[in-house]
Amino acid sequence: MVLTYSRAEMGTRLFVVLLSFPLLLHALLTQSLGIRGTLRCGTNPLGNRTVQLYDKRKPPFSDKLLASNTTDSSGLFYLTGTAARVLPLSPLLEIEGDCKGRKRKIKLPSSETDVTRTKVRFSPKDTGQ
Repeated sequence: MVLTYSRAEMGTRLFVVLLSFPLLLHALLTQSLGIRGTLRCGTNPLGNRTVQLYDKRKPPFSDKLLASNTTDSSGLFYLTGTAARVLPLSPLLEIEGDCKGRKRKIKLPSSETDVTRTKVRFSPKDTGQ
């Protein structure tokens, strides 16, 4: 049995396929990363500090903000971020106001186990103290 379609039916089917392609592509390229840790200055916790998680990109592209949060009074923070891209995420942690009041950027080591290909990160990477 051979299926035959009219031009209108073929056009409609092609339109539906082309319309759903970006959604499928986005779902296949989605990556997630979660981190947690404690900020300290010596033995003192750094509370109420802004911590941001970026995806480091090469010039001319700017780094993409994935998540931002503030440490609690004990210096604890938890961040999760999601991005859609072909290449693996290159996580970068930015801390506003370290021990000396400076802004610090820390490139986080990443491996295939740190980044998931889903929208939700189930187990965050512990960055320690």
